[in-house]
Amino acid sequence: MGRRRAWLQGRSRSGGSSRNPADGRASRSRRSTIWLAMRGAACQSDLTGRRQGEMTMRFAVIAAGLLLTGCASSPAFTPRLAEPRLAVVDVADLTEAQRDMLASRSGLNIYRTLANHVDLYNRWSPLGQFLLNGSSISARHREMAMLRMGWLCQSPYEWSQHARIAKASAGMTEAEIRAIAADPTSSLWSDTDRAVLKMADELRYDAMISDATWAELRKTYSDQQIMELFYTSAQYQLVSMALNTLGIQIEPEAVDFMPKDLPLPRTATRPTGPRLTTPRVAPILEAAWTPAQRAMITPQLRPDGEALN
Repeated sequence: MGRRRAWLQGRSRSGGSSRNPADGRASRSRRSTIWLAMRGAACQSDLTGRRQGEMTMRFAVIAAGLLLTGCASSPAFTPRLAEPRLAVVDVADLTEAQRDMLASRSGLNIYRTLANHVDLYNRWSPLGQFLLNGSSISARHREMAMLRMGWLCQSPYEWSQHARIAKASAGMTEAEIRAIAADPTSSLWSDTDRAVLKMADELRYDAMISDATWAELRKTYSDQQIMELFYTSAQYQLVSMALNTLGIQIEPEAVDFMPKDLPLPRTATRPTGPRLTTPRVAPILEAAWTPAQRAMITPQLRPDGEALN
């Protein structure tokens, strides 16, 4: 019995880091229940024979492991900030660089917060602007990829802004926007829609797109467009992380909010999927480079021809 108790306690400690602290009382209650069940199994061994008691004990140990594993895998998102960590810049006291940056931006809190680091914003912004305004994927799929990632990251600001944009620029309905969070396999979706949502989940949880999802997206989009699509989803994981970490607050006039009546998505864990051994998109040989490709690649090469990064 001593060895089994030590094993169970070790299982409990090893899984503790991913449990929600609020679940501590329930977790202790489960462990007490497991311990009582095991004590009962030991008594059963004395009463009805060693063989039956050992079988009962074996099942109790298996059940204990399953219960403790379940405790460890419950969603445990850190509460999102109710106050900003970094104050928005004061429009009455802007530097010249901040004025230049904000001159072409709305007064949204995201821009007034990022104006605290203009150099970083100026280097990050071109990618965001391309994915939002220059990408060749449909506005519908762009917003679905963004919103699904915002939901998986539990980013209220990201959801609020892009629920609004999805309705205005992609013609999405309230029911569709809710289903992005509630049911990525809904009958509302086409096969390509489902693949876009699945892509976001795979990037979030496995850091790559599966062969099946790639093949489904390939029915609608070219390789270049799929690159734009997964860059969009990955970019908005970065955006969601920044919004959550900086505590950027939703504007008072906002009318779209992330659903609070749905089960939380699971938290991210260590990726387990196999990695590719051959490229899906083949590298372009130097002899076939276009002038634009040569201009892009050449600054990244050392004199000996090796890449800088």
